Amino acid sequence: MSKKLTQSFAIALALLSSSGFAATKNIDIKANIVGTCAFVNADAITLDFGSLTEGTAPSPQEAKAQFWCTKGTTVNLTANEGANAVSSQMNLKSTTGDTELIPYALTLSKASEIGAGKSNPIELTVNATMEATAADSKPAGDYSDTVTLTLLP
Repeated sequence: MSKKLTQSFAIALALLSSSGFAATKNIDIKANIVGTCAFVNADAITLDFGSLTEGTAPSPQEAKAQFWCTKGTTVNLTANEGANAVSSQMNLKSTTGDTELIPYALTLSKASEIGAGKSNPIELTVNATMEATAADSKPAGDYSDTVTLTLLP
């Protein structure tokens, strides 16, 4: 065989062998970002009316905390009625075992927000108020309550 014929034959074989049927398959790559909300730190928020005396109006108390939510996540922030609520009225309860209660009110500055991510926390202001006569006719001693805040994404 001539050199040209051999080369032509080799090229034809190469073309025939590379013209087979190809198969393809897609690979789908996925991820799911979970809408998350969290407080920036785990420290409890403390509101302290201090020492109360009869006939003296307690000063309103304010505390701040921060939380964050995944970008675009709508958050609902709620507070329960505390451990000593009676008919939806929040109360401080005597820690001496008495059943004495001191009514108070709690408000939150943020109830519904849209998150902007962990690096953009949302500031929450918590306010507690008490009527001017809150300490009147109450026995001396410590009073307390615990309210739970819940972030729902």
